[in-house]
Amino acid sequence: MGTLKFDVIIDGTSALAKIGALYLKEKGLKVALLGDNRKIKWPASAHVALNLSHLQMLSDVGINLSHTRFFDTIDVRMNHVPLIFSSSDIFYQNFGAIVELEGLNKASTKAAAKIPQITGKDWDQQGDYLLCLKPHRFENSPAAQLKHHVATALIMATGWESTTARQYFDNNEIFGILPTEKKNTFALIHCSAKKYDTSSLLKRLQKISAEVDSIDAFQDYQPIHSFHYDNYHHGRLIGCHNACHMVHPMAGFGLNMGLSDIRSLGYHSLNNLPDYASDRFTKNSQTIAILQSLYQLYCDPGFRASIVDFSVSQINQTRLLKSFFMTQAQSV
Repeated sequence: MGTLKFDVIIDGTSALAKIGALYLKEKGLKVALLGDNRKIKWPASAHVALNLSHLQMLSDVGINLSHTRFFDTIDVRMNHVPLIFSSSDIFYQNFGAIVELEGLNKASTKAAAKIPQITGKDWDQQGDYLLCLKPHRFENSPAAQLKHHVATALIMATGWESTTARQYFDNNEIFGILPTEKKNTFALIHCSAKKYDTSSLLKRLQKISAEVDSIDAFQDYQPIHSFHYDNYHHGRLIGCHNACHMVHPMAGFGLNMGLSDIRSLGYHSLNNLPDYASDRFTKNSQTIAILQSLYQLYCDPGFRASIVDFSVSQINQTRLLKSFFMTQAQSV
């Protein structure tokens, strides 16, 4: 494109950075990664749910995951009111795939072995644009913000189906529960304003479901806050993923949104960055608004409205509405 060595340099060496580099290279761009290739060891409890289109996106750029668990049912409980989605609601065989983050990290590192890496602060002397995945280079004002803490763990539950993902909204807390490759073992992503130790978290889970037996591989709570910046492009800086937005890690929305950012950038190209910025801000705003609304309706301990619970029950009985909601989720 320009006179410099690279069309775009990606700030970072994370799995998403490497996926982005591979994808944009497939689109004909000259790409490089900025930063040291530090070995990141993800805990055994770190899992994420990928949309099927994004799983195909990984395969298309040579990232082949050896261990994935597909799920065909989502069991959502909103203050114990059930909302059950099956893959037949959207006419897919599966909703998505559960991916172990350590496996994704290793597979993306292997696939991106030939992507050039640079270090230092003079990226602007080597590349036309810098693609940022974190917010530290952007000066923006968030459109929304909500603070929480997040922890992960593996939980054992003998009575749960191995092809069902679970999402529980309960008293100011969000529980994302994903089946893993191991029998009766599920990955927990817990978002809460309150911190628990292992023993108290187990008791909390058992209040939600008596089928939970034990907890393992607990990773202590880390602060997290949701936000959405209104600027995805500034000069020679391009923003995506956590540079522009962060949501509660509700079992994969954040990573899926980041992958969609990269796909949109590849579609619009570097010659049409205003359209990329407009496209992603609009679509991500819709997703974040829905997630924030769910939080406010079902995680605010002061909010208890029987009419909302009744509405959820009615949605649970209406296949057309469930199909609409899940089709929207698949497009994130």
